[in-house]
Amino acid sequence: MKTFASWYVSIVCLGLVAVSIFSLKDSPDLFVPEIQLVSTSSQSGPVFESIASDLKQKFSVFAGEPIWNVSMIEIHRILQKDSRLESFQIRRKLPNKIQVSVFAKQPLAALFNEADGTAVPLSADGSLLAAMALAEAPDLPLVRGGKLQSDLALRVRLVDVLSVIPQQGQFSRDEISEVVIEKSGEVSVIMSGDATKVLLGKTLAEKQVSRIS
Repeated sequence: MKTFASWYVSIVCLGLVAVSIFSLKDSPDLFVPEIQLVSTSSQSGPVFESIASDLKQKFSVFAGEPIWNVSMIEIHRILQKDSRLESFQIRRKLPNKIQVSVFAKQPLAALFNEADGTAVPLSADGSLLAAMALAEAPDLPLVRGGKLQSDLALRVRLVDVLSVIPQQGQFSRDEISEVVIEKSGEVSVIMSGDATKVLLGKTLAEKQVSRIS
């Protein structure tokens, strides 16, 4: 008799759970209003804003879906395909929140595209971020000349050259206004303020300052 009572109680409990789940499945509290992008103080500026705008548009297909219908694998795929991201984290928070933290690659310079007047941020690994209007580009050294947009090896060498320049001081990356690559391959930088021109080398393979004019 006790065994029958135990089974009866278990069946009743399971039935109540099933009814609760069925009644909750259409609850608005379980529908995701939007995928939330979470940023930190270091993730700001025009590059991050461009990334955030693009991701919000791609994530809009999930808005209004029940939280159990939102594919975490699909969100992961969207983020993994974005070459502008260094890393990311995805968190599901019941009843209806999905939060995505993205960490963008930090650009060292911006390539000037003479064809349309845009600036293309160059990250520390040599990859290119999305082009943007020159007026909206971050405050970075502007690179002119060369075939950097189509040559990853040249971009990596440029990053290597820029990385040996101190971050602060009279001759530092913060004080560089432009990087100029001549047709001959000669690389020089123009400093802010008095527009001093510093020759870095006859090619991107050189890293020594050889002349100041």
